[in-house]
Amino acid sequence: MNKRFKFLVYATLIAFAQIGSAQKYINEFLSTGLGARSFGMSKSVVASDDYVTAAYWNPAGLANVEAPFQVSAMHASLFGNIYKFDFIALGKTINPSKNGFGALTIMRGAIDDIPNTLELIGPDGSIDYNRITYFSNADYCGMISYGQNLKKVGWTAGGSLKIIRRTFGKFASSWGFGADLGIRYRNENWLLGATFRDITTTYNTWKYTFTEEEKNVLISTGNTVSSGTTELARPSVLLGGGYRKQFKRKFGILIETNLECTFDGQRNTLIASDVVSIDPSIGFEVDFSKKLFIRAGAHNFQQVLSPTDNTKKTWTVQPSVGIGLQFGKVHIDYAFANFGSDFETNYSHIVSASLDFKNDEKNK
Repeated sequence: MNKRFKFLVYATLIAFAQIGSAQKYINEFLSTGLGARSFGMSKSVVASDDYVTAAYWNPAGLANVEAPFQVSAMHASLFGNIYKFDFIALGKTINPSKNGFGALTIMRGAIDDIPNTLELIGPDGSIDYNRITYFSNADYCGMISYGQNLKKVGWTAGGSLKIIRRTFGKFASSWGFGADLGIRYRNENWLLGATFRDITTTYNTWKYTFTEEEKNVLISTGNTVSSGTTELARPSVLLGGGYRKQFKRKFGILIETNLECTFDGQRNTLIASDVVSIDPSIGFEVDFSKKLFIRAGAHNFQQVLSPTDNTKKTWTVQPSVGIGLQFGKVHIDYAFANFGSDFETNYSHIVSASLDFKNDEKNK
């Protein structure tokens, strides 16, 4: 069989086989993260994110947004530019007496230009590459979030409602719904935060729309064709703790560590069991007069096969670095982050920006 033909067929069939097949990594695109600041700190921001992106990391942090209105956006090309991830978030003060702040966030993660080879072979049995079409595997999430101060000084709480839309070309689509809750405590130096994700057991209901010809191709190649499936994402918890110190607004430091706790079976994490798997991360940030920010972090501690001996495993870690600049009401952040083990395809450049709408005298 023609090698090019083999590659195109396998690429399509593997992609189809992934739809609705696993219950462990549901809505995995939502684990990508928001904001280059978070990537520069290896996603260790559950207790310290004070921007509109807190709607994702910990909605309780929205109460600490200083701007009455803020807009943030990001574009990232990951895994050798194969996967595109974008978001835009808009937030506004709703209840000034309690620092109540609401946000609307829209995310899209997609792999575009996937070859559809189901019609590659014509009715007469001949191979016609002109019959190949292309489609996108696109995932969308819309979040409505709110955070505010609690009665006890230093405590804030918030929540997010999620609407999830996933599409696989014309072949499959799903709708999903879920909710997150967050709580934070902070004083002059110490930061604590917890985010309870998918507390409603977020689900996705899939509907498939294969033609009879496409079904026959899938069945003949050993695939099972279903009319619909439902995926369930179990609740998870993000815990964060940090320490910050400011030196007369000329120089400041922040260190934060996070623990991502999942309960959907054993994962390849630093602490793993059938009941809970815990993935730690740590991030650092140094600021100079609140204008220049230098960041670094490490996360995703995993065991992988040794490149020199396939009978042994070795521990790996994914580092990241970043820089941030603030020009008045404009924040620009950059991160160079690792998303895997291969340098050429898994290190990515990520840029995000935020714009504050506030009086000059209230600037940070």
